[in-house]
Amino acid sequence: MIIRSVIYYHQSLPLFPFKFRLWGPKLKEIMFYNYLYPLYVKLFLNKYTYVAVQTEDVRQRFARRYHFPIDRIGVFFPEVENIIGETVEPYAYEEGTYNFFYPAMGAIYKEHLTIAYALERILASDTAIAERIRIHFTLQKGDNKELDDYISRYQLEAYFVFHGNIPHQQVLSMMKSSNGLLFPSVIETLGLPLLEAAALGVPVVANDMDYAREVLGEYEGAYFVTVHDYEAWAAKMVSLFKKKEYFAPYQVSDNDSWKRLIMQIRGEGESLQGKKAICVLATASATRGALAIYNQFIHALEQYAGNDEWYVFVDVGMPMPEIQNVSYHVCHTKGFGRIWFDLMGFRRLVRHLGVSPDVVFSLQNTGVK
Repeated sequence: MIIRSVIYYHQSLPLFPFKFRLWGPKLKEIMFYNYLYPLYVKLFLNKYTYVAVQTEDVRQRFARRYHFPIDRIGVFFPEVENIIGETVEPYAYEEGTYNFFYPAMGAIYKEHLTIAYALERILASDTAIAERIRIHFTLQKGDNKELDDYISRYQLEAYFVFHGNIPHQQVLSMMKSSNGLLFPSVIETLGLPLLEAAALGVPVVANDMDYAREVLGEYEGAYFVTVHDYEAWAAKMVSLFKKKEYFAPYQVSDNDSWKRLIMQIRGEGESLQGKKAICVLATASATRGALAIYNQFIHALEQYAGNDEWYVFVDVGMPMPEIQNVSYHVCHTKGFGRIWFDLMGFRRLVRHLGVSPDVVFSLQNTGVK
């Protein structure tokens, strides 16, 4: 029996060329995603597989990286929170300072060092301006050792504020009250802060890459600078310092992406009247990104599940709201348990449940064998 497979792919690390140093931080993670993970993904790609991605940039990169037919990759831009600037409380920055914000984890491909290099150049050319600038990171000291060492070596501690992991509402408040969002990342699937800043009308200085141009669309407050052109980053920061600008808020138009994806899962072009058994693999842990994608899917399923039977295999701790024709089955797939589940555990479990899947939809970047 042929089982169709739909994979929702949102892991960007294997798709972008990235030169890493053998002594750099998180070396094992980067090497795993560059060399081993693509081999694992390929195990689940065949002529019955359809791949859903979030952006056209990722669609093109996935087709090249995995030598997969581009006509079997669809773009489904995720739902984005409708942010109303008037409802976001302003953040009280230090009086007399000009503040730039970069909410990102400490991975080296997020390029925090680009901002530090740019600040050092501002300091060398105009001390009076530099002394009023503050750069705010959602990092703790120690999250990026190279960044810590550079700041210490050039005595830049007074210009950088490390907030650590902060609530999302505080992120929006800091973004709204800042002089601009800085976003030099070289690897992204989507880059959600870009959209959040645009929705607040805040200037955005982003790495000049396809993902940033696609996500920001026609937003007039977007400026694109090549990541390692530190003088250009410095010049743009000084420009925003001298003229605090705000722009018309930019919102992404609703494109019914989850409705379209569920129709694809159920069988686009087929009669949707026939009742199908659809298995959904959503066993990722409840981290912010995975949880947001899962919640969006579940919300859409409440509206478009139809008469099909949906079997959702989900990790403990994830939401499991009651939906007609949807049943949940808790799976523990941390670490190597995920590999076992993908290759053998899933088939054993569905046999035990007496389910014969017509379609398998995976929210975890790979399918099942």
